[in-house]
Amino acid sequence: MLNLRWCALLLALTTAGCATRGPVPPVAPAQSAAEISRTPFFPQDAYQCGPAALATLLGASGVEVAPEALVSEVYIPARKGSLQAEMLGAARKRGRVPVQLPTGPGAFEALAEALRADQPVLVMQNIGLKMLPAWHYAVVVGVDTSSQNVTLRSGTEPRLRTPFKAFAKSWAASDTWGVTLHPPDAPPPWAALEDWMQTVAVWSRTAPAAAAVAAEAATRRWPDHPAPWLAAGNARYADEDVAGAVQAFRHAQALRPSVGGAHNLAIILASNGCFDAADDALQAVDAAQARHPAMLSARDRVRSLSTQVAARDCPF
Repeated sequence: MLNLRWCALLLALTTAGCATRGPVPPVAPAQSAAEISRTPFFPQDAYQCGPAALATLLGASGVEVAPEALVSEVYIPARKGSLQAEMLGAARKRGRVPVQLPTGPGAFEALAEALRADQPVLVMQNIGLKMLPAWHYAVVVGVDTSSQNVTLRSGTEPRLRTPFKAFAKSWAASDTWGVTLHPPDAPPPWAALEDWMQTVAVWSRTAPAAAAVAAEAATRRWPDHPAPWLAAGNARYADEDVAGAVQAFRHAQALRPSVGGAHNLAIILASNGCFDAADDALQAVDAAQARHPAMLSARDRVRSLSTQVAARDCPF
């Protein structure tokens, strides 16, 4: 199999315990979101709110798992808590794409939008003091604008009702970090491309079949961006769909020529005897990229293949 290059767009993840300033709380939503009563509840054990909250969100997304099964993956005894990166990683291991909500003043409205779409939201709060924070994970399941309350699965409370103002302040301390979980074929309206593609990149190494599904979903959700097409091209080639891979890489290059796309497309074409088309793919990048190591490697590989593979009328 050819060594194709994955294009990963990485999202910088924050970690627990990093918020020391006093951010402005998000603005309260304009509309209510009915409580998602189907959301399961797992009371936390000691400091283990992370496993309990994650099990709650996974259960709501259709993945049944007990908090105890998550402890070894997400709970850090020395910190008496869980980091966000481990929480997201455990969700990915169970076939779910974590999608972060938009942050900032509009975060509360984004949270309510997710709830109205039947998606509970995992949030991180500081339920202690600014100078002595107590970080806590909970799952928001409802927002009521008439009573100005948020309903959470939190700690040992299956329906903790918290006033908007108190919730917004505690949530703002984490920079309004909030996450929903989704199957790989269903990016929600609030998903950011970079966020979704980070999971595709992780899965390309650990769960190729899921990566392929998520990449194809991304081409439908963001058809005018090259990154999903590059990922889909890699996944199709890995699945021995050469024609599909060529189509995806060509589409990506038509949107925005890149070194990675040219490299992969040229080698696939040359491997199938399409040397003129491979040369065209290599010529598509601009002069500034022509001396990139990946391009030099691709040219060397195409020349080598020309001595090993018979030229033919290109079927692609």
